[in-house]
Amino acid sequence: MSTATTFRRRTIYAIAATALQLATLTAAQADEGVPPTVTETDGRRAGNWDVTLGLVTVDSEKYPGSSARQLHIYPLGAIVYRDTFFFKGDPIPGTTIRGLGAYLFKNEHWAITASLTPDFTQRHEQDDVRLRGLGNVATTMRGALAATYSRDWWRITAAVTQDLSSRKKEGAKGGFDFVATWHATERLALDAGPGVTIANGENTRTFFGVTPLQSARSGYAVYDPSGGVQNIRFSVGMNYRISRSWFVGAFASESKLQGDAANSPFVEKKQEFSIGTYIGHHF
Repeated sequence: MSTATTFRRRTIYAIAATALQLATLTAAQADEGVPPTVTETDGRRAGNWDVTLGLVTVDSEKYPGSSARQLHIYPLGAIVYRDTFFFKGDPIPGTTIRGLGAYLFKNEHWAITASLTPDFTQRHEQDDVRLRGLGNVATTMRGALAATYSRDWWRITAAVTQDLSSRKKEGAKGGFDFVATWHATERLALDAGPGVTIANGENTRTFFGVTPLQSARSGYAVYDPSGGVQNIRFSVGMNYRISRSWFVGAFASESKLQGDAANSPFVEKKQEFSIGTYIGHHF
């Protein structure tokens, strides 16, 4: 068994063990009357504003297809005005839409949103010797449409996004995620589910292709990939409510590059793994 596989399994076991410990602790404290985890439709405060702020740490691949890893720290949270306009930051894996936007439609089961969202996926020549001569791929801003349908214990999200920069050529991508949630106790919620990312040819060529100019500079043969399914993934997570306002959580996601993206000549690792923790406060 490889070191990476051992690390992934130990990580997932650690999350499961922590969840079990929290469940045991919570069962003993259930009579304290702490409400369940706040979701998109539960636990709203009175007034026009609903605010949640926090921090997320994520350990993941340095760039798509890399074997090197990097630790990121991002803001976590959501600022919602009159249950209509929002500003969200949430790097947890999946098709959760971040950024500045609005609910176009929302009821008990459906939520349809439009937003401007940053895409932090990037790649730089200095990240790896394999990338020399390929140039840099920068972060960009995307326009996004998303729809979520939810029931008591599950939800499914579909999203499509388009790069708004005419120079960066990062194209369109989107995907689907299914998430099942088990409220193990009043304080502890456990999530799990699969997801898929789909990208068009422009996006796939930017991140995984080799143009004639890049071929001359790097020594790779010209590679012109097509769009399609870019990766499939499975994610697990937990959210533990410490008090009426404070919560902590952890998540892990394993994904695998697919199709032409996986066959790129400079992809070093098709199997990708990310893990993160977060802490937040609901005002």
